[in-house]
Amino acid sequence: MQINLDDGYQFGLGAFETIAVENREPQFLDWHLERLSEALEFLGIGQMPTSAQVRDYLETLPMGRMACKVMVSENNIAFSNRPNPYTEQSRARGFNLEISELRRNQTSPLVRHKTFNCGDLILEKRSCKLRGIDDVVLLNGLGQISECTVSNIFFVRDGKLLTPSIDCGLLPGIMRRAIMEKLDVEEAELSLDDL
Repeated sequence: MQINLDDGYQFGLGAFETIAVENREPQFLDWHLERLSEALEFLGIGQMPTSAQVRDYLETLPMGRMACKVMVSENNIAFSNRPNPYTEQSRARGFNLEISELRRNQTSPLVRHKTFNCGDLILEKRSCKLRGIDDVVLLNGLGQISECTVSNIFFVRDGKLLTPSIDCGLLPGIMRRAIMEKLDVEEAELSLDDL
């Protein structure tokens, strides 16, 4: 695969989706493509991969659990895959989290889209691995809980399910959407004191 240098690969003006795949079947594909389309429109990128293109790529992969990454910039559409890091064992033991010193910029329009501008999150996630933790909870510039480096976060308080409001500076995740469509979830501005 040859990448053409454009504003995506030179300045981060591109968008991507990471899709869970079970035996070549993409999970929530329509929602992923919908979110990708919104990000590309925001960035002024006119091309968009189709569902058929994603499925054609998945047919080249072996059976099993994995993650498919779809990356789009002005002059490129690229696909890659890797093992899905979430296992039954990790779910059973839970996730070890810390509070990060990194702050999310709740005023940046890029925060609400899954763009190539995520280097700070990747570095933070790598740092977690070196420290033996799974992830960190990120606060925004106002000290409100935002999200984790690669996931949204939910809390249970007094029997009520809560998640930070989009205005707290977060990427509205696909699983966040699925949970909010199935369960009664309150979006809130939450601080560390609320924990």
